[in-house]
Amino acid sequence: MGKIVLILLLPIYLLSENICTYKMFNITSTKDSKIIDFIEQITDVCQLNLIIDTSVTDKTLNKMLSRVYIKEKRLDEVLSLFLNENNLFYSLEDDILKISYIKTETYHIDYISSNRKGETSTEVTVGGEEGASSGGTSNVGTKIESQTVFENFWQDLKDEVASIATRPEDDYRAEAPIVNEKAGMVTVSGTAFQLKRVENYLLKLEEKLKRQVLIDVNILSISLNKNNMTGINWNSFYNTISLDGVTPLSDIPSGVITTASVEQILEFLKYQGEVSSISNPKIVAMNNQPALISVGNEYFYSIEETEITDTTAGTSNTLNSTKIESVFAGILLDITAEISNSNKITLNVNPSVSQTVQTVSADTTRKVPPDLTKKQLSSVITTDNGKRVILGGLITKSKSVEKSVVPLLGHIPIIGAFFRSQKQIARNEELIIIITPYILDGTSGLEKVESNLKISR
Repeated sequence: MGKIVLILLLPIYLLSENICTYKMFNITSTKDSKIIDFIEQITDVCQLNLIIDTSVTDKTLNKMLSRVYIKEKRLDEVLSLFLNENNLFYSLEDDILKISYIKTETYHIDYISSNRKGETSTEVTVGGEEGASSGGTSNVGTKIESQTVFENFWQDLKDEVASIATRPEDDYRAEAPIVNEKAGMVTVSGTAFQLKRVENYLLKLEEKLKRQVLIDVNILSISLNKNNMTGINWNSFYNTISLDGVTPLSDIPSGVITTASVEQILEFLKYQGEVSSISNPKIVAMNNQPALISVGNEYFYSIEETEITDTTAGTSNTLNSTKIESVFAGILLDITAEISNSNKITLNVNPSVSQTVQTVSADTTRKVPPDLTKKQLSSVITTDNGKRVILGGLITKSKSVEKSVVPLLGHIPIIGAFFRSQKQIARNEELIIIITPYILDGTSGLEKVESNLKISR
């Protein structure tokens, strides 16, 4: 039979106290000692009442131990070190020691309970006549859509926890975890080793989910001059901006990553054409959560609907109604940021630009939606904290009529036509999007970002 030697170190002035209230232990064991030997001796020395749960089998209690050497540890440290390392739970209340093999724990996950979908879309549907000849309704117009879906978070989490809880080397096969999506709770039953694995995973998951990114976006429109009608010459950008860290984006013909300030970028763009700022939003987004930016106009139109209801008397009732619909024309930007363990930021960027084919008056009553043109790109970019990503290449073309009139003479009837002129002007405008992501790590991180934003301007 194995032997475990427990030496209790107790100051003389504490001899009047319970022997397990103030204690320091030195423990040594032989190679053929068992778990039950340790439990019996510790309860005997400390005069504890022992309760062993039915989940603890004789096989577990009679498991042979490796050599144990513990020096000057308190009772709670000894129990934690010895029992938890042997895949057992314990609780010590007053003089009652309870030991179990299976335990149930509930973990809280701070995450939005519903399925998440980040989507911005505009779809035009014009109703047609239902019948044998038409076959239903007809869809016309355009659909502008930007979408990021998180549909299976809780189901994926349940599957992942189940996989982590039960490994091939485990003697006990844990039951499937119970997930309460509304309360954000995950309940798992398992051994000490199994629950420790689950706890470590959930801690890392929550830490990842709670990381935040401040996304600073500058949306600019460049009216290109005659020398750059085909788009901005980004090759000259590398020569103009002398700072290090200028990296071309291989998957986008017009795009770079740079440490240059916004002022330096604007100075470069002024040589390409007339620069105007459309919007400069700043959004704080959770890690891996979509941020949606929309800048534009909503165009409303009315649809006349007629409903004919047959009656049993051979007559019919006609009901006329008007339905108001709308289409969106402008800029849609969907950005999702993911932070790596090395603080690299991966951006999933989906900008789209739509505009009306013809000029639409604000006070015009429309019965059909205006025709739209649309340009869109999609890219995944990896950058560093605080570096700027510049996206370009979305060029829109428009034509306008410029009129000139000679004062007084141009308003004279008949002959005034000789003093008036008009010419058609073609304009090319390129949309430039500057995205600067900042990782927010607590209050100090936010202060640092605010400082960087002031300096970069």
